[in-house]
Amino acid sequence: MADEVEDLPAFSAPPEVKRRGRPPGKPAKAAPISRSSILRAAIGREEAPRLDAPRRQRLIRGGTTPDKYHIDARSIPEGVSYEWKRHTVSNAEDPSYSAFLRGQGWDPVPSSRHPELAIPGEADGPIIRGGLMLCERPAYMTQEADAEQKGEAANTVLAKFQQLGEAPPNTMPRHNGQKGSLVDVKVGYGGMDIPG
Repeated sequence: MADEVEDLPAFSAPPEVKRRGRPPGKPAKAAPISRSSILRAAIGREEAPRLDAPRRQRLIRGGTTPDKYHIDARSIPEGVSYEWKRHTVSNAEDPSYSAFLRGQGWDPVPSSRHPELAIPGEADGPIIRGGLMLCERPAYMTQEADAEQKGEAANTVLAKFQQLGEAPPNTMPRHNGQKGSLVDVKVGYGGMDIPG
């Protein structure tokens, strides 16, 4: 039997085959992740619109929304007053209010003067945001209107003080001889608490 084993051909090991992939024991490298693949995974569909569009930049960063009605005071022409005025309510214009504004000297600010505030693609027409239209008038007219409003408010307060100090006919007087008025009104200015 020992003779038979010797007659067998010599056994040789098979040639070593090169394996594909990473060598054993080395961690796999992460595949590069594209913006499109992240968004597609988040949206949950293979065909997300505009994902392969040219890269744009966000104008607003930091998670806060800026005041959409803010206008840099340096961009307002000298001697002119800007204010946001009602343009529409529930998408309906009010022609009588527009006529009132014109009578008060207010005119729409053209979007060509402030293209950064205009709707993209609209070079003409007024600047409108959230139903309000940016209007302008000479600053002296605004100062005059403010003085009128303050005068009216002061006259109203004065009239109320006089009503408090005077007694209607056939009632007890509201003053106490030498000590003065029985009405004790204190005037003060300060912050107002807003219920939350």
